[in-house]
Amino acid sequence: MHNAEARGRELFENGFFCAEAVCKAIAEGQSMDNALIPGIATGFCGGMARSGGPCGAVTGAVMALGLVHGRDDPAQSVRQTYDAVRQMMRAFEGRFGSTNCTELLGVDLDTAEGRQTFDEQNLAGTCADFTAAAAALVEGMLKAEAAGIADTNTAP
Repeated sequence: MHNAEARGRELFENGFFCAEAVCKAIAEGQSMDNALIPGIATGFCGGMARSGGPCGAVTGAVMALGLVHGRDDPAQSVRQTYDAVRQMMRAFEGRFGSTNCTELLGVDLDTAEGRQTFDEQNLAGTCADFTAAAAALVEGMLKAEAAGIADTNTAP
């Protein structure tokens, strides 16, 4: 696996948005990159298309975990994916105080005023930090799993 934190930041700083960059960085590191990525993640950027919803870096991380742990048969359990997603979300929220885009940035990206404040306060740098951190969280979780280190605090 490569340095997903640096790669996520690089992708973001080169024009991909949060969810796109996290999902693509993890997919590349898992040798799972695909032409459908980052397009599959685009609508999740900016707090779900600037709707004020979940942070795009978080939703990109959820998609990345789904790429690795998601099921391809309805008979398979969802538990591993759900546990990993909950673990990642707890870690992100513990570090940044929220997983919600509007709460994290303090602006409503769906308004002209919010986007102006975003630009004036250079909040893209903050989003790059969220993107890098989310990619690093997922990469760290995957490395821990590969090493046989389990999170014993996950809920069913």
